[in-house]
Amino acid sequence: MGRDFDQALAKTDLLILDDWGHRSSATSSGATSCLEIVEDRYEKRSTIVTSLSSTGTT
Repeated sequence: MGRDFDQALAKTDLLILDDWGHRSSATSSGATSCLEIVEDRYEKRSTIVTSLSSTGTT
């Protein structure tokens, strides 16, 4: 992601990261970039992280 995009995400009042755990093929640099965005937002803006997890039941 570009730095301008990262800064725009950091300034968004509410950021929703949907299906966070679903991206098992995420790159290390992508994961680092996402972590930096969350860290930039810490105690400044609202962030919701959702993840679908299999419970083994149907």
